[in-house]
Amino acid sequence: GIVPVGAGLFMALAGYLKSEFSLCRAGYAIIASAALAGVLSQIGKHLWDRPRPVMVLHDVRWVGEPLYVHSFPSGHTTTAFAFAFVTGAYYPRLRLPVYVLAMTVGFTRIYLGAHFFTDVLGGALLGTIAGMLARKIFQPKQQPAHSVQVEEVWVEN
Repeated sequence: GIVPVGAGLFMALAGYLKSEFSLCRAGYAIIASAALAGVLSQIGKHLWDRPRPVMVLHDVRWVGEPLYVHSFPSGHTTTAFAFAFVTGAYYPRLRLPVYVLAMTVGFTRIYLGAHFFTDVLGGALLGTIAGMLARKIFQPKQQPAHSVQVEEVWVEN
């Protein structure tokens, strides 16, 4: 979550300094999505308590100190997809690159032996949900197209 939170803080600060409040809103939504993704991921990990591949497969490539529990869902993938959803929602031209980045994060989690495919798939789904919620929270309020604004006029006699 460090990268998305850092990007969100940078965007929020840049938006504040430039008085571009849509940039601030996007930064806040990215920070919120990363936080929500982290919380949902940890809840899932403790709810399912699935063993890591190194515990159940005999031929697993592992880099670094192996982890043994809390495999489902992949936290890295959850956060990456939350970031991708919010970034793509605010900046549609970046949608493809950020989703490719999120999928790459998921692939590396499998390649490094940290997660099963279903852990990554669950993380992608959970991250997308977290991104949707964060986007909804920070979406600007819009009036329905059929509503009419009435301006009050004072007339003095």
